[in-house]
Amino acid sequence: MSGMVGPDLITLDTSTDQLNVEEHTMGIGSSIALIAIGAIFAFALDFDVAGVDIRVIGYILMAAGLLGLLFTALIFGRRDTGSGRPRKREVVREREIDR
Repeated sequence: MSGMVGPDLITLDTSTDQLNVEEHTMGIGSSIALIAIGAIFAFALDFDVAGVDIRVIGYILMAAGLLGLLFTALIFGRRDTGSGRPRKREVVREREIDR
């Protein structure tokens, strides 16, 4: 799993009436961070490390960030497309307080 993990989401699967706990990753934020760090390495830094080309590492990081952004948009962007599966809905349970 890459990226930062956000809060868990508790959902109710309406077909089985089971509560599910899901983790949501922050793929877009991680991808943008990789692109920014790669751009700094490729364009802003000007020093030599023996056997390592800093610019190439920057380009690789930017490419990884772009791929991550593309996959995040493709995978997580298609949440409610009507795929025929039962939808999960968020459930909020309230407690009754006796007075």
